[in-house]
This record gives sequence, C-alpha cells and structure tokens, in this order.
Amino acid sequence: LDSSLGRSNDSILHHIMIASPIYYLLGLLSLLFVDHGTLAFSTAAPHKSTRTMTVMGRDAISAVSASTTSTEETDTTLTEKEQNVQDFFQKLHQSGHPFRVIVVGASGGILETTHVLGPTFKKTIQDDSKKLLTMATADQSFEFHVNLCQVAKLALVQKSHQDKVLRVLRLTNAQDASVCSLILAESDDEKRQDAAAAFFESLVQDYGNSHEF
Repeated sequence: LDSSLGRSNDSILHHIMIASPIYYLLGLLSLLFVDHGTLAFSTAAPHKSTRTMTVMGRDAISAVSASTTSTEETDTTLTEKEQNVQDFFQKLHQSGHPFRVIVVGASGGILETTHVLGPTFKKTIQDDSKKLLTMATADQSFEFHVNLCQVAKLALVQKSHQDKVLRVLRLTNAQDASVCSLILAESDDEKRQDAAAAFFESLVQDYGNSHEF
C-alpha cells in the first residue's frame, strides 16, 4: 500500500511539473494581452495628460498659471468683436502705464481715478449681454469693470492743455454714448513720459485715430 501511494504521488508530481510551465506561459500571455490593451488606451489620449501631470509635479504653480492663461486666450464664449475689445484692454494692462480713468454716470455723476490697470485682469461672463472685464489691484482697493458687450468704438485723441499734452482713449458704444475715457497719466520722469508717448503712438499705428471693434 505504501509503495502504491508513493507511485501515485510521483505520478501527480510528474503531471504538475509538466502542466506548470503551460499555466505559467498562459499567465504571461494573459498579462501581456491586458498590458497591451492598457497601453493602447493610454497612448490614445491620456498619455499626454500623464506627462503634463509630471510637469505640474515639478512646478505646480507655474503649470496652473500657464493653464489658466491658455484658457483665457482660447475662450470661445466671446464674439470676435468682444475678443478684440479684450485684446485692446490687455495691451493697456500689460503696458504698466497708469491711466486716469473717467466714467460719467447716466444720472450725471462723474468718477475719476488714476491707476495702473492691474495686476488683476480677468473676465466674468454672466450671460450673452453681460461679459465683464475686471482690472483691479490685488487688494481690490481699485476695481475697474467694463462690459465687453457694450464697447463698440475707440477714438485716440492727442491735444495740448495748459502746457501739457493729453493722450486720451475714448470708448463708446454702438450709439456713440460714452462708456469711459482713459488718459495716459502725466509723469515728471522724462523717460516715463517718453515711454507713455511712444505707447500712445503704437496704439495709433494699430488702431488709427478712430476704430470700430
């Protein structure tokens, strides 16, 4: 009986040793099949995202900032006219020059303040008729909002006034009613004054003395 059991055990071990490589190979093939499917799925689209996440891991703040900027630049919620108006204000914002902002209210009130248009530069879209562009200080002590839908025309005017040269940017709506006026602020620094004059001339070259967005 003992010898019979021994032969039986030897036979079972023999079958296992023969079958094991086969199961092992089948297991490898199934793993390769699954892996290949996963890789094919990854390279179709998420592969780029994986690399982007790696960049974010190195410098998350820069990556997020770049992503936000890209979103703003490729925003499809603005019409071509509204995008042109935003591009105009972006030039003013990026120039770093201070402007005297003048807004005349419908009831006769007048607001005047002088400031650079930033560092905040963002838009808020509420509906198709209210797309606000906001330029403000970081602490929001200065906020300037413009409805991109309402701006239709631009006039660039340079004139002398009390021994000073005024460089005025007038923005109006489609009915020629005033939206706001911006005057490049005067400076006692000759270099800054020259830079402001050169910036105004660059706007005239881009838009002419009058322009419809």
